[in-house]
Amino acid sequence: MFQWSNNVAHALVRAASRLFSTPARESAPSPGVEKSLDAARTSACATLRAKTPTLILLALALTSAAWAQMASTTQNMRRVGARLACQCGCPDTVASCSMLGCSFSHPAKEKIAQMQASGVPDSTIVDDFIKAYGKGIYRSEPNTLGWLVPYLALALGTVVVIWFVRRSRRLKPALVVDARLARYNDQIEQELQNLE
Repeated sequence: MFQWSNNVAHALVRAASRLFSTPARESAPSPGVEKSLDAARTSACATLRAKTPTLILLALALTSAAWAQMASTTQNMRRVGARLACQCGCPDTVASCSMLGCSFSHPAKEKIAQMQASGVPDSTIVDDFIKAYGKGIYRSEPNTLGWLVPYLALALGTVVVIWFVRRSRRLKPALVVDARLARYNDQIEQELQNLE
């Protein structure tokens, strides 16, 4: 599935090992040879310093290209995997199975990626899985009702919140002033003042 990106990674590792490896010495060199080796090392370091930005840009370009290919492959696999139910016992699809080391979704993802790499259309891949595992594996895309339910629930919740806020902000009716109640209120006020 990610063969191209693995090849790029191996090529980068080989290039780096060739750049930074030094040959082993069999015996101590003579002083004249030591000076020429030091000059060669200095020259090699200067060359490496000059080429470092180029090497970094090359590594970044190859890495981003590998990631882009992996992302498109993963996205294509998810498109097909979302239409197939995982058979490990979880309620998820092959694309969204979160079981660590799932015995079904990982091989199914690899099979989907291999079939897509060989140019097999999505519908043929789904049909192949239906033939192998039965009609219970097929998950159809949500219909119109499936897309509307979340929005309708959100709209209903908004209406309920607005109704509750309006109802709670209404003016409360004024208390009816009763002469007997006013007399008791006056008496309570006088007793409270006497306590102070």
